Amino acid sequence: MLVLSQQGAGPLILPAFQAVADQAVGYDLPGVGHWIPEEATEEMLRRLTELFAR
Repeated sequence: MLVLSQQGAGPLILPAFQAVADQAVGYDLPGVGHWIPEEATEEMLRRLTELFAR
């Protein structure tokens, strides 16, 4: 699971991962930067819970 910010190369990274890992998923969280767990704690926990529930 990739959790990316809209800034920088974030949007370009997921396709590269999907090329070698067909089940790779990524999420673009608006308004966050380098400190995603601190800046979007609840959203990060929600996404991780969904991933581990698979």
